[in-house]
Amino acid sequence: VPPVFNPSPAAGPVAVMPGGDPGAAGAQVLGVLPVNGPNERGIQVAPEVPAEPEPTPEEQYKLAYGLLLCCTGEAELAFLTFLEANPEHDLVPNARYWLGETYYTRKLYSQAAQTFFEAYNAAPDGDKAADNFLKLGMSLASMSEIQPACAVLTDLPKRFPATSERIRNQAAAERTRLECP
Repeated sequence: VPPVFNPSPAAGPVAVMPGGDPGAAGAQVLGVLPVNGPNERGIQVAPEVPAEPEPTPEEQYKLAYGLLLCCTGEAELAFLTFLEANPEHDLVPNARYWLGETYYTRKLYSQAAQTFFEAYNAAPDGDKAADNFLKLGMSLASMSEIQPACAVLTDLPKRFPATSERIRNQAAAERTRLECP
């Protein structure tokens, strides 16, 4: 009669996994049932690991935003994942803006301009609309597209008369730097 493994009631649920190395790093072996061959390891019995709960959209957004500070490539992927998983969420306009920032900070100005343009078009009256418009102009300028950049930066205060002083001042500084008419 082959030996039988009986976990104690305190051990909790177990999963039975065929094969495997009972001495592998991180393995939590509760017992091993031997088999008849000298080269066979038998059946490894380990505790069942509960699945991680899916993060909320807010948690996904916070993770992506936190990555901006250190890892813009990872932030890009995190924002893309957030946008794909939560297309109707209230944080989508912010996520689109910050996605554009991931491109802009890495000097991927064409992708940045496209992202800021799409973000602006998706929410032309949204909280991030003026920010997207400003960064669209700055991205175009960085691509040496001076005439379109000047058009965007000159149109910004007309299109967003109630925008923040910070955005108005930054647009004015960019127009001066570019020597816009």
